Amino acid sequence: MYTTVISAKALNENYQPLNWIILDCRFDLLNPEKGLSLYLQSHIADAQYANLNQQLAGSMTPNSGRHPLPEIAAITQFFSNIGIGGQKQVVVYDDCSGGIAARAWWLLQWLGHMQPPKEIIFLITAIQKKLSDPKSGTCSLPGRSFFRRTSIQ
Repeated sequence: MYTTVISAKALNENYQPLNWIILDCRFDLLNPEKGLSLYLQSHIADAQYANLNQQLAGSMTPNSGRHPLPEIAAITQFFSNIGIGGQKQVVVYDDCSGGIAARAWWLLQWLGHMQPPKEIIFLITAIQKKLSDPKSGTCSLPGRSFFRRTSIQ
């Protein structure tokens, strides 16, 4: 298992759909709907979307910061619903230098998913550039295909 970072090439060579979960954590603090919109337009094949405001943070209160920790039951349920658990290898990525993906990584570590042989890794690549090519109906990293949705079904 990978323990810290993985390249797009290594992800392509080692990805196992039954044993790996890929989390797309793209988010824009100034435009909170943008991450989901980008995900619906294009994302790494099989990736699940994790929204900073809706899943990776709890509700703001007058006494909290902008993104307080989510309730343990809520984040545990979210991660379980998308298939994280057991011996799953988790890959996290975003389009802002890892800032939001790091939140997902930290939450998984906080909840105990980081104990070997279960690890969380960052996908290291120019994901923003690769996912934002408007000329193509598909996107790709070297050796890895992406899915571009043309409508919400």
